[in-house]
Amino acid sequence: MGRPKTASKAEIERALAPGFRAVPYWWDELGVTPPSQGDLIDDVDFLIVGAGFSGLSAGRTLAANGAKVLIVDAERPFYGASSRNMGFFGQAFEGGGQLSTPEGRARFDEYLESTAYLRQIMAEDSIDAAVRSGRYNSAFHPSHFDEMKAGVKATHDAYPKFRYEIVEPGEGKRFFNSPTASHGGIYLPDALYLQPARLAHGNYLGAVAKGAHVVGQTRVEDIEREASNRYIVTTNRGKVTAKKVLIAVGGYGAPGFGALSNVLPVSSWVISTPPLTPDQMASVWERPMSMKNSKTNFNIIVPTPDGKRLLINGRTGVRYASLEAMAVDLCRVGEEILPQLGPIRATHAWQGIFGMTWDFQKHIFEDDEGVTYLTGDNGSGIGKLHWLGHKTALRMMGQAEGKTVFAASGPPPTFYGYVGRSDWFVPPAVAYYDFKDGSG
Repeated sequence: MGRPKTASKAEIERALAPGFRAVPYWWDELGVTPPSQGDLIDDVDFLIVGAGFSGLSAGRTLAANGAKVLIVDAERPFYGASSRNMGFFGQAFEGGGQLSTPEGRARFDEYLESTAYLRQIMAEDSIDAAVRSGRYNSAFHPSHFDEMKAGVKATHDAYPKFRYEIVEPGEGKRFFNSPTASHGGIYLPDALYLQPARLAHGNYLGAVAKGAHVVGQTRVEDIEREASNRYIVTTNRGKVTAKKVLIAVGGYGAPGFGALSNVLPVSSWVISTPPLTPDQMASVWERPMSMKNSKTNFNIIVPTPDGKRLLINGRTGVRYASLEAMAVDLCRVGEEILPQLGPIRATHAWQGIFGMTWDFQKHIFEDDEGVTYLTGDNGSGIGKLHWLGHKTALRMMGQAEGKTVFAASGPPPTFYGYVGRSDWFVPPAVAYYDFKDGSG
């Protein structure tokens, strides 16, 4: 069960389109290579580990307030999940079942604030992230439909401005025409999605414009607090001194930092189709939108900004021997969901890694050495990660505006079974999810 999935040479040849690339489609659409190494600087006010959404957002806020900021990343800036995800943000179908508690309400309030904040910084930094609207949440099983209706009703009761449309079974073809989507669903007209690599690149430019110094291909190996309360940060390229340190690495982790031991790295997989004909795209929906089904191990499908391709996400947590073997699997998934398209081939295939916590929440906390952590993206929350990067920066500067419910619970709770950073339990969990999805 724990062996990585493989595929035959014939299966791979069938699945891969000519010119196949094992990189995110988003990178090619962006057309900009992430900046490379750059020079280290020393004696900084704030050192941030991780140049993704949250790290760049924190660095932007700190630099805008006059701080000397260094942001380092083990890879190139925005190489990780920030440029590999499906681009969901704003008015997502989440939190409805938690609104009965004050903490749940506070989390959802901040969720709404995070959407407004992301819009604000995109406007301030002139970031064209190809933002589009409309999401269809498809019920994969009849029993899911009633749960989904109850969820959006609870959200609307608490937030009357939350808009939704219930799509009865048999009426969903104009939203998403698939035999796997015949049990009804929920349409969210205000749910947004975007091109994440454009956003991440804009974040990088915005942070640099504010005065942050961003350095790639620099892995942090150790953090030591001096008697003077400054930090000596050892990297593979030398040492840096800093007044304060923020770890914002998501699921990619920083081995050796015990405070991250309860954040489980989980792989998510995506392929891009070749350009489709207008008739093929019209066979999927009346107008392009994003789609997410209600499977436990769900699928997401979004159109590219030019409206000519589909990106297909799924098989989260499954282990593959290669990206090519994964592409075989996701092409098969795409054909099951949209058989009217005929054989599906992949022009791009890629992996993203997100950090999952036991309580499925994001956490801001400090360890015993006073190092600050922002972690637990849980595969969602582009807006939240920008917002919490900003909030964390304010907290580190001692500003009252840094108050957030996500800093109230401390470190992530123990992830039971995750011993010695071994995720041995992920394959059986995926097998259980597949069984559960198949049986409804």
